[in-house]
Amino acid sequence: MIVTCQKCRRSYDDAKCWTYCPHDQFISDRAAKQKDLAFQMSGKRLRFNRDPDGKIGTYDICSIGHDGMITLRTLSGQLLVGEFSPHLFQSVDG
Repeated sequence: MIVTCQKCRRSYDDAKCWTYCPHDQFISDRAAKQKDLAFQMSGKRLRFNRDPDGKIGTYDICSIGHDGMITLRTLSGQLLVGEFSPHLFQSVDG
């Protein structure tokens, strides 16, 4: 939400900045977009973009990191090793 500081009158988006002066960003624009994408994908079955038929497998988001990176689990509940950028995936449902 865009708010205006009562002291310095600067406007800022409080989704990306501290709520006190000098309103420095605590997350980069890139990481904020990545995190938004991860939350949009949350609860959906995913597959790698490079796997158009889903032959490698489908996944659920297990967790979303502070920078928007996601950890995944398979349908059987097995965790994939590592963190992934959500732009590498798409929803199986479309």
